[in-house]
Amino acid sequence: MQKKDILSCSLLIGALFIPTCAFGYGEDGSIPEEARAIHLLTNEARCNTKEALANCGSMCSEKLSCHKESMPPLYWDTGLYHAAQFYSVLLSEAKCMQHDTPCTLVSTLGQDFPDKCNGSASCACKEGKATCKSKGTSTWDRIKMFAKNASGENLASAIGALGTFNLWLLEDGKGDGCEFTMNNGHRMNILNSSHRAVGIGYYGSISTQDFAGSSAEKSPISAGSHYKDQKTLWFKLHYYAQTAIDKAVVSVNGNCTDLEKTRGTPTNSVWGTSGIETPADCTPYFFEVKDANGTISRYPTEGSLLFHCDKSWSDQTLASCLDITEPPEDKTEPPEDKTEPPEDKTEPPEDKTEPPEDKTEPPEDKTEPPEDKTEPGDNTEPPEDKTEPPEDKTEPPEDKTEPPKDTDPADDDKTKPTTDTPKPTNKPDSEDDPNANDDDEDESGSSDSNCSANPLSAPSPLTFGFIGLAFGLLLRLRRRNIRHF
Repeated sequence: MQKKDILSCSLLIGALFIPTCAFGYGEDGSIPEEARAIHLLTNEARCNTKEALANCGSMCSEKLSCHKESMPPLYWDTGLYHAAQFYSVLLSEAKCMQHDTPCTLVSTLGQDFPDKCNGSASCACKEGKATCKSKGTSTWDRIKMFAKNASGENLASAIGALGTFNLWLLEDGKGDGCEFTMNNGHRMNILNSSHRAVGIGYYGSISTQDFAGSSAEKSPISAGSHYKDQKTLWFKLHYYAQTAIDKAVVSVNGNCTDLEKTRGTPTNSVWGTSGIETPADCTPYFFEVKDANGTISRYPTEGSLLFHCDKSWSDQTLASCLDITEPPEDKTEPPEDKTEPPEDKTEPPEDKTEPPEDKTEPPEDKTEPPEDKTEPGDNTEPPEDKTEPPEDKTEPPEDKTEPPKDTDPADDDKTKPTTDTPKPTNKPDSEDDPNANDDDEDESGSSDSNCSANPLSAPSPLTFGFIGLAFGLLLRLRRRNIRHF
């Protein structure tokens, strides 16, 4: 933009005054992102004036020795910000560019802005309107409505943060000395080492920068923002502390990117990156640094800045990029408990009760197991039953039948057969011959051929013996089968 399209003016108020409050890391969504960027660019120039004025050339008529090589940053002040933002709104709507207010302001303006009065002349001016080049409320009385007092003011009409700042810093001084003049006043305000606080307003194309001489804020990160340098998008922060910075990062929507030192010294420097792709509108981001002692600081303290949004801050807090170390191990031993429990000397009562004596003897088992005379390999036979059957001492009835008289053989055919009862034998089983014939001999030694032929003949005692022996054998075989079932 050509200079003829840009208007600017500056004012230095001789006294240095104390602002109402120090910058609290900008947890205020109403601050325009252009104002945040101008704040960052101002502190970037103050940390190394030689590099800041390298491109000034002949327009910086005063010598570099007129400015300190490095100076403390300017901390944000909420009262100065309200004063600057109100005046940018008033001048933009009135289409004026002057330090003296183009109307007489209402006395309650400091309390009414921005909630009850948005900065327009209809509510801010007693006349209800603003008239350019008229002298209404003075500059310092106007600022005093919002902050205690001020020590300087810059005004500009330009588009964007970087264009506005370069208009102030690289203006044509048209002089040789180090004095403050209306030609070099903007640069002299920015590089005035006596200034300590600032508030910046931006509305339409009007930028207002109000300064004060002291600040209670001592945060390590004095400013942080994004801005575009032609086609390059920058994310930068300014660091100022007694301990050198060890690491700096920016978290854009949770993605952490390391920052590199672009200007200044280890304790007064600017850190930034141009390697981040342009994020979507309203993307949250924040800055974080860790010093050589391991102390971590972030900007803003709470919440996040927003990229290209209708507000510049939200209460959304992203996760830390640097605070990922585990807590130190607690090696503290608990105090030893040397308290001894009281000794229990109580003896339990002695139990002298004797159990009754059990004198009951179990009955003696005199049963002898049967002798197992089974031959090896044959496990199916039961033990031999040696029980002898009772001796049959029954005497057969005496046979008093007289033998028939000898008759003629011719008479035999006429004689009816007679029943011949054999004489029983009473031999014990041990004398029985198993091979003996079943037929017994009579006293005469002849065979009784009529025994088996006569079905009505009575069985002999020997028959009973064989029957008993067979029954015993059958019983033994049955026991053998029962054992294996």
